[in-house]
Amino acid sequence: MKRVFGFLLLFVVLTSFLSAAPQDFDVSFNQALHDLLPESIKKAGVINAATSAGSPPYTFYADDNKTIIGGDIDLAYAIGKVLGVDVVFTPLAFAGIIPAVMSGRFDMSISSMGDTPAREKQINFVNYSVEGNAILVKEGNPKGIKVLSDLAGKQVAVLRGSVMQGLVEQFNERNAKKIDIQVYPNQNEANLAVKSGRADATLAMAGTSNYYVKHNSDTGLQVLLNELYGGGYNAIGVAKNNPALLLCLEQALLRVIHSPAYEKILTKWGLEGGMIPVPWINDGARFAQPNG
Repeated sequence: MKRVFGFLLLFVVLTSFLSAAPQDFDVSFNQALHDLLPESIKKAGVINAATSAGSPPYTFYADDNKTIIGGDIDLAYAIGKVLGVDVVFTPLAFAGIIPAVMSGRFDMSISSMGDTPAREKQINFVNYSVEGNAILVKEGNPKGIKVLSDLAGKQVAVLRGSVMQGLVEQFNERNAKKIDIQVYPNQNEANLAVKSGRADATLAMAGTSNYYVKHNSDTGLQVLLNELYGGGYNAIGVAKNNPALLLCLEQALLRVIHSPAYEKILTKWGLEGGMIPVPWINDGARFAQPNG
């Protein structure tokens, strides 16, 4: 599994929320791709993106609790630079992102969302990195948890609508001794449930887990990395009825991946283990992820 993950592994104010100012990414504007964008986006000069702002280091609030930053945000800005448009972010509950994209409220989503076959029935995906999921426990691991099967009979906090929720639900379907599942609207609340003792463990993306523990000295949590679970793609989501934007995003992302910006962005946020050589569209079947 380690070998697999070694390969795999706006300037605008929006209500009270901001996103970090675009950086000078080493990518070039592509006029041909800009011309292929949907007319509504070209006219507005903006791609409206939904994000969760609750999964550091992918997308989260800076210390001011208003500015949205992270690897996903930087990557989206680089894509926007290639396409010659700005990207404006709106924070939503994770479970509400797909319905919001399907309805046309947003042009795309970018929120470290896994590409799964079930989700592909609702929206299209352009994959930009890979990630596995790790178990987080209270510091010192008082319950002696080592692997997923040790969670049977214990209280486990998960993000609503996530692959991690699918993992524990799948476990319960296959085993007589069940996990007591607690569902939260964002990963930070799931982490706090473990810290406070309301839950014995949580499952979260390994990159998110490592970043959270490394950058918060008082988390009271530790990450168990001896085994990763439910690995797969992180992907940009686009409505089924918007194939032109899907193509533009895929081609723009390809140019970002082949530029110095891609490695620079992922390395900045400690996510370089998830780099991929090219973007794929709707390739979730490649991995055995449970449906989230």
